Amino acid sequence: MPIQRYFLLTLLVLLCFPLFSQRIKVVDESQAPIEGVIISNGDNNLTTNLGGIVAFKQIDQASTFVFRHLSYHVLKLTYDELVSNNFSVTLKASSINLDEVVIGAKRWEERKSEVPAQVISIGKQDVAFINPQTSADLLAGTGEVFVQKSQMGGGSPMLRGFAANNVLIVVDGVRMNNAIFRSGNLQNVILIDPNTIEKADVVLGPGAVMYGSDALGGVMDFHTVSPMSEKQGLNAEALLRVSSANKERTGFTKLGFTKEKFAWTGTFLYSDFGDLKAGSKFSDKAPDFGKRATYVKRIGDSDVEVTNSDPTVQVGSAYSQWNTMQKFNFSPNDHWQFDYGFYLTSSSNVPRYDRLTETRDGILRFAEWYYGPQLWMMNRFGLQYAQKTNFSDKIRVLLSHQRIDEDRVDRKVNNTAIRRREEDVNVYGVNLDIVKRLSSKGTLYYGAELIYNTVSSKGEVEDIITHEKSPVISRYANRGNSMTSSAVYVNYKQPLMGNKMFLNAGIRYTWVNLFSDFSDKSLIELPYDEVAFSTGALSGALGLVWLPEKSWKWSLNLATGFRAPNIDDAGKFFDPGSDGLVVPNPDLKPVYTYSAEVSGSKLLFEKVRLESTAFYTYLVDAMVRRPFQVNGSDQMIYQDEEVSILALQNTGTAYVSGVSLKLNAELTSWLSFKSSISYAEGKDIENDDPLRHVPPMFGQASLQYKRKWLTIESVLRFSDGFTTDEISRSEWEDKPYLYSEQGALPWQAMDMRFKAAVSNHVTISGGVENILDKHYRPYASGISAAGRNFVLALRSKI
Repeated sequence: MPIQRYFLLTLLVLLCFPLFSQRIKVVDESQAPIEGVIISNGDNNLTTNLGGIVAFKQIDQASTFVFRHLSYHVLKLTYDELVSNNFSVTLKASSINLDEVVIGAKRWEERKSEVPAQVISIGKQDVAFINPQTSADLLAGTGEVFVQKSQMGGGSPMLRGFAANNVLIVVDGVRMNNAIFRSGNLQNVILIDPNTIEKADVVLGPGAVMYGSDALGGVMDFHTVSPMSEKQGLNAEALLRVSSANKERTGFTKLGFTKEKFAWTGTFLYSDFGDLKAGSKFSDKAPDFGKRATYVKRIGDSDVEVTNSDPTVQVGSAYSQWNTMQKFNFSPNDHWQFDYGFYLTSSSNVPRYDRLTETRDGILRFAEWYYGPQLWMMNRFGLQYAQKTNFSDKIRVLLSHQRIDEDRVDRKVNNTAIRRREEDVNVYGVNLDIVKRLSSKGTLYYGAELIYNTVSSKGEVEDIITHEKSPVISRYANRGNSMTSSAVYVNYKQPLMGNKMFLNAGIRYTWVNLFSDFSDKSLIELPYDEVAFSTGALSGALGLVWLPEKSWKWSLNLATGFRAPNIDDAGKFFDPGSDGLVVPNPDLKPVYTYSAEVSGSKLLFEKVRLESTAFYTYLVDAMVRRPFQVNGSDQMIYQDEEVSILALQNTGTAYVSGVSLKLNAELTSWLSFKSSISYAEGKDIENDDPLRHVPPMFGQASLQYKRKWLTIESVLRFSDGFTTDEISRSEWEDKPYLYSEQGALPWQAMDMRFKAAVSNHVTISGGVENILDKHYRPYASGISAAGRNFVLALRSKI
């Protein structure tokens, strides 16, 4: 071959090489790399790694490049513009972006502007800036999720008047909700290490079509860091954080290795928290409410109520926790991806602070009350096939196993008998999710789910002096419990009017089977040997999004939801704190909801975005705690005391309605303002009683300064209060120690936080929470919030 041909061939290869493998780097205004930017070019959608880099194997020069990230303005560039910038792209931070990508609404990536539901998105940068101690604190830090705490080692999110087992927690596509998620405040969200979160979407409103039972108030969909998003080679990250209010000491490390087709990431977190110090400036309306004046101390063979030298220190709230996660990814080619994840969380004993402050006749009731080490372990195996066929574009299969150990230990004052109740839960899951883009430009999402729970439960009492042991009533049936949930779903999205309107419609059918064996009559005589039922539910959703112009978004969403009774609802023995005992109810039925929401979003002057949402949810057969009879009697002897008998029962109807407002404004290129406010009310219509998980009006406002390497933000958090008439009667009667004589008091707190990039590898962040040292306790919480709290964190990555 003549040398000229060799020259021309070589030149052609060099010219075409960028078309088949071109690296693009994305940075922010300080030239720091941005991870998680989604770059679209033709039919290709790729995401930047930890170094802000992505490599395109094929480039469509005729198609525009679109860069999207939830924290930055959307940027569109032509191929020529990319070449002129040497394939380096700078994104500008934004607080008003509507076109970000969300995952939680459909279990697959889609634009927020096309989703009819209200979605709160949290990114990795939000985690680093908010500096939360737990994932519950991260949700509360958004100002749009109300969080209740029964103890410092907890956090129960409330979404649109629903909480606990009426809201759904999902981690990397796997539901955490299990057969013993209770209707009372639930603290399991803290088992997720916030430092591993790459993205979280909180979808408000019923999510039953895509997620099934339990998603009445919404879905919290957490996605942990993906090893494939990291830079090639070895990478590492570390965090050290201290806080003054509870003497926090946290250490976090993340190591990883990425090499073309294979990637691994491993994390480890350890946090130690001392007793939490509350604010010292008490409300004039209740100057003594929340003070820890005395606590019980074991001295010799006696329980002695001793005086607390500092009543703002909430003695009996300290605990520690550790988390680890190991994730592996293998992509043999562009079509197949295999991944495995191992998640493990454990803790020290976690004191139940609200029960430790419970009194009877002015005397503390419990000497000890704590959760034994809380264990959550999950093994998750996933495979994804991305190749266009007649029935799919992408197929994802998830196989999972979860093990949950929950122990409850309590001992009353001057009683030598300590009671232990142990529950072991195993959850096996299979998920199939498929997405297919149709010739009509519509998108079809469909799939199936199978979840199987087993629950073992036992109870015993031990004399702390003689160490003699004897059995007591276990929390659930001691001869076995199981629950199976199977479902199929289909959802369809169709663009209309030249992508100015999007129709979303879906339907899901779920079948639930439950069994608890109460044939053991040795400890308590029930008139039935088992609690067992099978029930099916059909749920659906219809949503419409209208984008009349770039600056406007209107949406309407109609949905039905349901929650089948789980083992905790239908088969539990539980003393709620008053002179009562909750017993199993074999006649419990599912609760159904019918919900409507309308929302509007308007961009003003290209600098201000105003969003508003109004919703109404109607409940049928809502589950509420009411007086009950066993063997014709409404009272029985329990733990040597005569108690009233209660049970969860289906009431007639109830409703929850509310509104939320958000205002985000970019005042200048370096100064922005954010605010949000949420209001809801709910009532059991039949009994004219407020619903217990509807919080008072709450919100947050912040002013942020951001210039290159430095970000400073001032925050005002606030909540209205409830009078005693506005609190559920069962809540007020069973837990009067949670509230002042006036009810739930209103509160405000001011914070300041900062983040400074010392270099591309080191960041210092922190701030001061509750600057004015106000004493306050969020609604329904059993522990007061932190007083003035100094936080300092050091992050480094390579």
